[in-house]
Amino acid sequence: MRRFGLFGWIVVFCGILVTRLAGAEYQLTNGDIINGKPASITEEGVVFSLDIGGFSRQVRWTRFTQESLKELAKDPKAKKFAEPFIDIPPEVRQQEKKKKDITVRPVENRLPRHEKIRFLAAWTTPAGLMILLLLYGANIYAAYEVALFRNRPAALVCGLSAVLPVLGPLVFLSLPTLDEHGAEIHAPPESAEAPVPLPHAAAAAGSVAAGGGLGIAKTAKEEPSGGAMAPAVYKRGDFTFNRRFVETKFSGFFRVVPTEAEKDLVLVVRTNKNEYIAKRVSRISSNEMHLALLRSGVEQMVPFADVTEFQIRHKDAKA
Repeated sequence: MRRFGLFGWIVVFCGILVTRLAGAEYQLTNGDIINGKPASITEEGVVFSLDIGGFSRQVRWTRFTQESLKELAKDPKAKKFAEPFIDIPPEVRQQEKKKKDITVRPVENRLPRHEKIRFLAAWTTPAGLMILLLLYGANIYAAYEVALFRNRPAALVCGLSAVLPVLGPLVFLSLPTLDEHGAEIHAPPESAEAPVPLPHAAAAAGSVAAGGGLGIAKTAKEEPSGGAMAPAVYKRGDFTFNRRFVETKFSGFFRVVPTEAEKDLVLVVRTNKNEYIAKRVSRISSNEMHLALLRSGVEQMVPFADVTEFQIRHKDAKA
């Protein structure tokens, strides 16, 4: 009796072992059936260990039927690859849609919103403060330029402009210009517009009025070569030195071959450091001019910002 019971337990155990060792049945979309166990599971497909022995070729996931895909999805290794190919029933999709519906809840704690911003309050914002800072810096820079233009102490002009923005530069701009010794320069209103004639041209014009064409040559001959005539002087402060000023006042010095009126004259340009005696202006731009020097003949560049005085005098006259 005991032997019969032991034999029964052995038969049951072997049956369970056989069912465990035997693989499942997987059906393909073309009608083929594979009996075996998954041996290699990848993203591309599955390789089966066949019950009859050996291995199958790799079967792609798209070739399995829905029942086979659900069976493979029971394996944790194949679940993440099989689930994307399993068709979801419409009822389940509707339920998932309902679950994904977003319910908008009202916001309880909202920040107070200013409906109107006053003019003064707008300047207290970071952007308004930045604009004010830029305007204040431009005010100080304008004061510095006014100090250079009127020959006034830059520290005094900038200091007053820092205390009185806009008003400070306007006050000093309305004051007269100071010379090197601190005296005020009161230029006549028409001095900046009326062109000053060249010395030889003025003498020639006087001779024409007195005695006709023969008097011109006579006056030019009798004029002393020692430079007895007074030079024409143009100082910074009385005039604005720029390209238009040079082209208007010294148009005769742009010629390569000077006329009879300018052949014995030279253009003297003084800066803070040097003095240049030129026979003509070779080139000119908006910020500088190039002089052909009398003695050496070389070309010298002089910025308008460095010029303090222009003179027109006889080439033999002493400074």
